[in-house]
Amino acid sequence: MDIDYLLWLQQIRQALGSFADVLFNIISLVGIAAVAVIAYIYWCRDKQKGKFLLASFTIGASLNSAIKNTICAYRPWKRDARIVPSALSISTAGGYSCPSGHTITAVSVYGGIAMQEKKNKKMMWGMIILILLIAFSRNYLGVHTPQDVLIAMAEGIFVLFAVQTLFAWYEKGDRNDTVILAAGLLITAGLIAYTLLKSYPMTYENGVLLVDPKDMQADGMKSYGMFAGALVGWYLEKKYVCFSTEHLDRRTRILRLIIGAIITAGLYFGVSFIAKRMIDLRIAKFLSAGLAVFGAVYLAPLLFWRMENKKEG
Repeated sequence: MDIDYLLWLQQIRQALGSFADVLFNIISLVGIAAVAVIAYIYWCRDKQKGKFLLASFTIGASLNSAIKNTICAYRPWKRDARIVPSALSISTAGGYSCPSGHTITAVSVYGGIAMQEKKNKKMMWGMIILILLIAFSRNYLGVHTPQDVLIAMAEGIFVLFAVQTLFAWYEKGDRNDTVILAAGLLITAGLIAYTLLKSYPMTYENGVLLVDPKDMQADGMKSYGMFAGALVGWYLEKKYVCFSTEHLDRRTRILRLIIGAIITAGLYFGVSFIAKRMIDLRIAKFLSAGLAVFGAVYLAPLLFWRMENKKEG
């Protein structure tokens, strides 16, 4: 039934032509842009809300990778040759299919904003509609089945309420930050061990491996690196920096965005470029993603704090 639904959507997509194809690809990309949304909120608007979104995003990404590498479901067009996905979406639709990465990202970030903006009904419903559009776009473009996006949505909702509960518990104790850091790093180590040691299907079609387990392990390591980088960065920022997002003028916000983007992108692409040529791809992905998030959460705020305090002095 899932394939029949995708074939029906495919007929509509082919009938509507390239405009609708491009439109839904843009909607899908809004899901990926959630990373930039987190950075802007964390650096420039509301640090606490940014922390919540960062936690839900990195936890959601890690959980999604673990589930995806457990289910090992193939993409729709690898299950049925009649499915022809949008050519524009293939580059962001590699590896296993379930759950949908774009959808879990949309729910964990835009759903997090909806939770935080309950009093602002327009914002809340706008975020909910955006999530539904992103989820539907993955079906419309032929890169995910309905169950891929439904499982991802359920997963994202679970993560949001789990993070909300975790933050409420965290606020009750003075030493809970150390507990969270230690527990988080232990969980990361467990996820890494599971991902690298478990068995994967080795299905060939015309002599070509449908999905290379090493690629999926590398994707998982990237998610776990982001989670570890966020944890360590959060802990150090709280202990040594404690920057603020209150009373910022437009110039300061723009400067923070520029500096933060340079640090984050520089670490990600710089470490990735060097590491991929020296060590295993899986370790390289863990390091590049982890250091990039660490830079965004700790190093960039440290530089903000020093520059802004120097001006005041």
